[in-house]
Amino acid sequence: TSKVAMNFDGSADYVKIPDHSDFNHVAGGVSKFTVSFWFKSDTTDFSSEAKALFSKYDVNGKREWNIRIHTDGRIIVYVSDDGDNAINNTTNYTVSDTNWHHFIMRYDGSQSATSRCLAHVDGSIVLNSGTGTPSSSNPAALNEDDAPVTIGAWLNSGSSASEFDG
Repeated sequence: TSKVAMNFDGSADYVKIPDHSDFNHVAGGVSKFTVSFWFKSDTTDFSSEAKALFSKYDVNGKREWNIRIHTDGRIIVYVSDDGDNAINNTTNYTVSDTNWHHFIMRYDGSQSATSRCLAHVDGSIVLNSGTGTPSSSNPAALNEDDAPVTIGAWLNSGSSASEFDG
C-alpha cells in the first residue's frame, strides 16, 4: 500500500463508511450533493465484470447512488428514487489507461431531469444534458437509506461486489 492512496486488488478489498446523517442529500424535496475522488485502475479490461468506484448502494432495497466502470470501460452513474429501481446515466468517458484521473459527480434535483446528474473527469464534462447519456428518468429526490458509503465496491445484501482493482 501507499502512504497517499488506497490500493485495491480487486478481491474483497474496499472501504466501508457507516451511514451518517452527514450523507443525507434530500433538502426541501430535492437531492443535492457532490462526490469527488481520484482513481487509478490497474487494468483497462473490464469485460468480465463491472467495477465499483464509489457508492452508497446495496441491492437489498437500499440503492441510492453508485459510480462504477461498466464492462465496456465507460463510467456509469446509477441513481435510485425508491431503493430498488436503478436509473442509468452513462458518461462519454471510457477508462482506457492506467493513469490517475479525477472524477466529480454532482447531483442536483432542482435541475431538469437530463441535467440533474453532472460528471467531470479531469476537468472535462463527461455527463450532462447533451453530453453522454443522462437519463430523462432522473428523479428530483433520490432514495435516502441507511446503506454505508463504500469505496472500491458496492454492496449486494451487505456483502461486497464488483471490487475495484487499482
